Amino acid sequence: MPYSFSNYPSYADQKIIDSQVLIIDNIGMLSSLYGYGKIAYIGGGFGVGIHNTLEAATYGVPVIFGPKYHKFQEAKDLIEQGAGFSILNREELIKVLTCLQDNVKREYAGKQAKQYVQQHAGATAIIMKYLYSSKLLK
Repeated sequence: MPYSFSNYPSYADQKIIDSQVLIIDNIGMLSSLYGYGKIAYIGGGFGVGIHNTLEAATYGVPVIFGPKYHKFQEAKDLIEQGAGFSILNREELIKVLTCLQDNVKREYAGKQAKQYVQQHAGATAIIMKYLYSSKLLK
């Protein structure tokens, strides 16, 4: 049987809490794991484009990602808010991680991330209202 956090919640929770780094290779559990983190590295930024930054930002976690983020407005906004950090190489990653080890800086970035998500909540209702008022949906 594959390992599942739901099968062993107390063991899994304690292992996650005691860890300093968590690397996963699994589909469907990442968004719920961000709540355990203090900093998130979002993959994909050295390929076609970054993965979902808002999943981590929802939990008030600063996000780090590679340079290919320009198609993603939320990534640009998170950088502008001081909650997102784009890196080009290992040296820049170390620089950002070192900066975010400062509790005040990390907590500020996390607060900015969470605030950004909260300010942009409700998009589905806005889109649905537009679709109905434009008679694109009945």
